[in-house]
Amino acid sequence: MQNLPFDHLFCNFIPGQSLSGKLGTLVIEHAELSREERTLTLWLFSETYLTQKDEAALKDGLQAQYGLRRVEQELANTSNGLQDNIRDITANINSRL
Repeated sequence: MQNLPFDHLFCNFIPGQSLSGKLGTLVIEHAELSREERTLTLWLFSETYLTQKDEAALKDGLQAQYGLRRVEQELANTSNGLQDNIRDITANINSRL
């Protein structure tokens, strides 16, 4: 499978408010679908940083909208891992204040 923009394969996907504007650079590098088990496995790449909450929202949204039992995703991005961790921790702290 060639790299395919996320919105080309999932053109009817309606992201929740937290994902709005964040899926524009998301690319599918590989996908596997099991119709019998109703599972989807995705290898994704994004130039935009997605928090762990964003990743969970994407997974939950795909499961709900497409009636899947399980969605597994591996997401790679071009950002710095340490900075991402600090950003996640800060966002979690701020959301609880």
